[in-house]
Amino acid sequence: MAETLTTTDRFPLKDADMCVQCGLCLPHCPTYRKTGDENESPRGRIALMRAMIRNELPLTPRLESHLDRCLTCRNCEAACPAQVPYGRLVDGARAVVSANRHATWGRRILWRWAVDGLLMRPDRLGRLGRLLRGYQQSGLQSIVRGSGLLRWLGLAAVEAQLPVIPKLKHYAAVYPAKQEARGEVALFLGCIARTLDQPTIHAAIRILNKLGYSVHVPPGQNCCGAIHQHAGDVPGARRLIVQNLQAFTPTGDMPVITLASGCGAMLLEYGQHVPTREATDFGLRVDDFGAFIEDHHAALFEDSATFGDGVAVHEPCSLRNVMRSAKKTHRLLCRISDTKVDTLSNHANCCGAAGIYFLTQPAMSEQLRDDTVQAIQDSGCRTVVTSNIGCALHLAAGITSRHLDVEVVHPAILIDRVLRLEG
Repeated sequence: MAETLTTTDRFPLKDADMCVQCGLCLPHCPTYRKTGDENESPRGRIALMRAMIRNELPLTPRLESHLDRCLTCRNCEAACPAQVPYGRLVDGARAVVSANRHATWGRRILWRWAVDGLLMRPDRLGRLGRLLRGYQQSGLQSIVRGSGLLRWLGLAAVEAQLPVIPKLKHYAAVYPAKQEARGEVALFLGCIARTLDQPTIHAAIRILNKLGYSVHVPPGQNCCGAIHQHAGDVPGARRLIVQNLQAFTPTGDMPVITLASGCGAMLLEYGQHVPTREATDFGLRVDDFGAFIEDHHAALFEDSATFGDGVAVHEPCSLRNVMRSAKKTHRLLCRISDTKVDTLSNHANCCGAAGIYFLTQPAMSEQLRDDTVQAIQDSGCRTVVTSNIGCALHLAAGITSRHLDVEVVHPAILIDRVLRLEG
């Protein structure tokens, strides 16, 4: 008999019992496709969760590893005829694991310093961004990379994903519309993106302003909470949800535009994590940037320049499986005249970024990224468009490692260039 676990009453066991074990999810699961191991499939993991919650299996490092290797891509949900809410199940199982395990000192340091200490503190992220810009501008980056110090410290994978950081700007509370007023929108910045992807944020603001929207940027917003939620830190996720709901209260019923689908997927489901009317209504306001433009402003490119290079669209799992807006981004970009827009051949598979998965499961993450980078190389494109910063940074690092002449950008960057709004 396994040792009795605490907090198991919070696990949605009824959702797990919805699984009819048909196995239709297996070929859609990235980890199962790589390993052929039933324990690395949605069906297998649900069986493990049930046994753990029912006290039929002990919580061992081996059991935990099978749950940890899930990417939470939710490809299985799209394939499941019984509509099993697998994302809710794996989050619930990890919450039970988190409440019952004794974390290693390395994990505690990673969480307290990198996650709680940075992602939940926008002020610290800003200061770190300025330090990293100095690190790049001074030439120190080349010296450190050549020294092998990063590999010795175990930081090579993180540092390799750093984009070139421009001079950071402060965000205004409101960016007024430049054309005849059409309405108002609220913009969700995210945590990493507000520092490492400012060009995308400002490009999106310029585009929305051109379309006649005043863009509100609530100053009190924070990390969306997805990393905490998917790691089983339910209290941490809820603190961030409550903070963001308070920050966006002054924006009333404005659409909430997201530029990172990983954040958008979390915001969309706030009502599942904090079961209040406010959280549910907030989720209904959330929309992906590309989907919002495609739905409301299909004629955006009527008088625009062309973009001659071939473009390949990468579909983030969160955009495809949760926000369900991936096809809209493709249709939007197809409106740019004289531009060939393709979808990557492995578009239904995860690229391996998955939040901090590339740090916690580097071997599997790299295998999955290699597949996507190979698809990029085979496409012959010069530009890859993706709607999630985590995917963008992860893929850019893989592209650089192969010395490919390919740029990874957000749809807002491409549209901004076509409309010639920058400057």
